[in-house]
Amino acid sequence: MIKTVSELITIEIPEWKSLTINNITLTRDDEELVEQIAEKVSVDNLKEGVRINAKSWVGVIRFSQFEVHIIPKLAGGYCGLVKMIEFACGLQLLRWLSKDRMIKIEKSNDLYDLVALLLVEECEKLLSAGLLSDYIEIESDIPVLRGRFLTSKQITKRFGEIDRLECRYDEYLKDIPENQIIEAALSFCARRIKNEELLMRCRYLYSVFSEACSTNEIVMLQKIRENLTYNRLNEYYRTAHILAWHILDGLGINDIYVTHDRRCFAFLFDMNKLFEEFIYKYLQKTLEKTNFIIRDQFSIKSIIYQSDSDHRYKNIRPDFIIQAKNNIGTKLPIDAKYVLIENNNVPRDICYQIFIYAYALGRKDTSVIPSAAFIFPSASEETNPISLSINVNGKKEACIKGFGLHILTAIREVEENRFGLNSASKQIMEFIWRNLVM
Repeated sequence: MIKTVSELITIEIPEWKSLTINNITLTRDDEELVEQIAEKVSVDNLKEGVRINAKSWVGVIRFSQFEVHIIPKLAGGYCGLVKMIEFACGLQLLRWLSKDRMIKIEKSNDLYDLVALLLVEECEKLLSAGLLSDYIEIESDIPVLRGRFLTSKQITKRFGEIDRLECRYDEYLKDIPENQIIEAALSFCARRIKNEELLMRCRYLYSVFSEACSTNEIVMLQKIRENLTYNRLNEYYRTAHILAWHILDGLGINDIYVTHDRRCFAFLFDMNKLFEEFIYKYLQKTLEKTNFIIRDQFSIKSIIYQSDSDHRYKNIRPDFIIQAKNNIGTKLPIDAKYVLIENNNVPRDICYQIFIYAYALGRKDTSVIPSAAFIFPSASEETNPISLSINVNGKKEACIKGFGLHILTAIREVEENRFGLNSASKQIMEFIWRNLVM
């Protein structure tokens, strides 16, 4: 018996946790879905059930008989996640909502419906403001002369015909990239939303946008993403586009063009990427009134060489580097890691990576040893920093620090526009000052 979406068993699990579901078997469609999401979430088919191993990806996975919701507990749930997106992307998604609507969002246990709701709200604003149109160059055979007559094409395709003319002309249309992005996101939302009221609103919007434009190729969307720029004419589309890209990325852009109506799907959000963007913006605000600046994705020439050719092996790229505003002196590497660290048990790969950063950018004088840091989400507001060092013959050769940031506390600072007040921020600033000034 096939269950409707409302009849599916709903199971919640925090990120970085495991859960075994007994008396459940996976169908062929389920197994295909498991294969697609293997790098994001581990799903093992056992003799008497299914084991889910969550990582840093959060969201919803809908199987044939049950639905799994991976909750970002370290971020304060889905509402905290949306607030992180707001701050990291410079949006205002929740501030204009009514109190009743905010209560519903805070209690929401479905990330897909939540992001779809925000997209629908933004699309309704676009309709009120009016959809954007632009002149599009069209080549077509038409009954009357319009624009430029294509002589060579007429001879090649319609030699001797006078009832149809090959022409190139400009048409003022809504079938432009700005609307095509929205149409692509709504096309999937209109088939996967659980809430009936929201589904009706989404389907109406999809009918409007699909009538105005169409996107038939994945390549087209990818090119749009690479080439689209914003100006005073299309700036009011920016928020809706960011939400649309989150939906397309979370679903996997290839899934948009599946022709049959698949019941099984996954909408997964990479908390590693979002946490990195959030920390960058947060540190940027914290350092505003200091003599330091933060830069992201700073490439460093590797300290690792190929021994046979004496060539550098690979460049090193920490998430951020902190340096003086005058660009003079040492650069301090810092990474953002969305991992669950309990009892100061730092994963080995993180240790090795951060120590490499310390050696690559460490101070060359003898007064301060090479140092680097990483920031991870903390479950509590007060967390002692993690200190690790490499000792050779009793002498420290390198040192790294791990700082646990309580995301909900940081979000409160964002809402109050007061940065650097929590204990983790103060510890980070002290570490920066000690390594770049002393």
